[in-house]
Amino acid sequence: MTDDIVTLYKRIGGRPGIVILVDSFYQKVLEDDSLRDFFIGVPMDHLKKMQEEFFSIALGGPSEYSDIKLAHAHQGMDIATRHFDRFVSFFFATLESLDISDDERYQVISQINTYVDDIVGDSQSLM
Repeated sequence: MTDDIVTLYKRIGGRPGIVILVDSFYQKVLEDDSLRDFFIGVPMDHLKKMQEEFFSIALGGPSEYSDIKLAHAHQGMDIATRHFDRFVSFFFATLESLDISDDERYQVISQINTYVDDIVGDSQSLM
């Protein structure tokens, strides 16, 4: 990871900043008609903890991410590339609200996009 991304983790306030980022992010996601149904019945406290770990890594923070395979976790959910792109666009907007520069946001999104195959089974993400 680049020093710029490591700085991002520190700049947003480390672990407390990640918690705020995830809460803000999921407010957007859960209000969206195209994504909301994917989270029905999902224990959000657990999901947010997993996302805090994942986004911590994406922003250059410490790695405590469990070794659960993303493909396994998302299997059978019928997540299409358009859903993944929408999800990522909310993360992009959340980073923007934290005054993260365009270049830095694209670096983070580029890293997140490496997981598109595990989530949707193809690599056609547009972001």
